[in-house]
Amino acid sequence: MTFNETLNCLSSTDQQMVGQILSLFEGVDTQTQTFCQETGLRCQKGCGDCCTAETIETTLTEALPLAVYLWSKDLAQQALDAIEARPVHETCIFYRPEGLNNGEGFCSVYPYRFGVCRLFSFAARKDKYGSLGLVTCKHIKENQTQEYKEVEQKLQKKDAKAPMLSAYALSVASIDPVHGQMLLPVNQAVKQAIEKVGFYISKH
Repeated sequence: MTFNETLNCLSSTDQQMVGQILSLFEGVDTQTQTFCQETGLRCQKGCGDCCTAETIETTLTEALPLAVYLWSKDLAQQALDAIEARPVHETCIFYRPEGLNNGEGFCSVYPYRFGVCRLFSFAARKDKYGSLGLVTCKHIKENQTQEYKEVEQKLQKKDAKAPMLSAYALSVASIDPVHGQMLLPVNQAVKQAIEKVGFYISKH
């Protein structure tokens, strides 16, 4: 089945939800691209270090487009088997290490990656005092020190506009008030999304 044929197996509510999440992803990508162009910040080429974290979380809602894609490519069972073979808190099954150095690799489902993957390093959040700070990685802090410091100063003075993590989370929750606020380990969110889409497919 194609992506759209698989999507059409879902309920009208879930079809709409997938469309809204994909639109949200597109908007986030536009925001982060603009932010990078304005600030000069960028990811290190070939770096997948953030993907190796074992604490990455997302929601079932954000994993639905990926689940539809996996079913459309007959990859759903393969993904479920990979998840079952790993502990609950484990690196994302879609990360592919590459090269001899730790942290080098890529995402094998990049177009369907989650919000946290799209925003990390280029989004801001408020601390307990209400000051804005960039949520970014050690590589940017160490290798783009000047740019990073300038962005931090501009954010605090409100002279720069970065995507807000809180605004993104609210958008997901508004799309799906039931599951959009429930963060899960990334592989478990994928598992639940695959099973949900599989349930609909079994009815066709």
